[in-house]
Amino acid sequence: MIKIVVVDDHVLLLESLKTFIEQDDNFKIIGEAKNGVEAIDICKKLYPDIVLMDVKMPDMDGIQAAKEIKRELPRIKIIILTSYEDNESIFEAFAMGVDGFILKNTNPNDLMEIIRLTVNGMCILQRNIMEHFMTQLSGKCFTDYEKIDVELTVEDIKVLEMLSVGKTNREIAKALNYSEGTIKNRVSKMINLLDLKDRTQLVVYALKHDLI
Repeated sequence: MIKIVVVDDHVLLLESLKTFIEQDDNFKIIGEAKNGVEAIDICKKLYPDIVLMDVKMPDMDGIQAAKEIKRELPRIKIIILTSYEDNESIFEAFAMGVDGFILKNTNPNDLMEIIRLTVNGMCILQRNIMEHFMTQLSGKCFTDYEKIDVELTVEDIKVLEMLSVGKTNREIAKALNYSEGTIKNRVSKMINLLDLKDRTQLVVYALKHDLI
């Protein structure tokens, strides 16, 4: 059985998700929260398999809550539910290790399949969000990322590929058989080499220049 925590400050959405999800005996809602602070507390107590979490909430938003949950409980999967096609939120969410980013109007049956895929290790970005995202990639938002060509190693590219799907330093280190510190240093080196500000800009650069 897949254990789920739902986080949203809209009661009607919470109740509708709970009603639909629990029609399937393979899923169980084990907790509900109305903001990021409550979400972190519930995850520490109940250890769900997956969290369905809104972006815009009072006290603490979904992005910050996801960051804290992934830092302390990295095995918990997190799908961000949003009504906002916001490319900056997408970058930020995946940089923090979020496992999926979908719109709230997603067909309920599709949502169930997304939950199954996410629990099994897939990283999900809904098509209409991706289309909006890629439109932004081809637009003027990249003006600040035009950099001189630099040489990156095969290992650098592998790290970039994993960063682009939201993997944490720890997960990348395990996959590539390095220490977490080595991966952290490699990421920092690439950021400095390309004169960027953070991991998000690093992924943007890699996508723009067809490195991944």
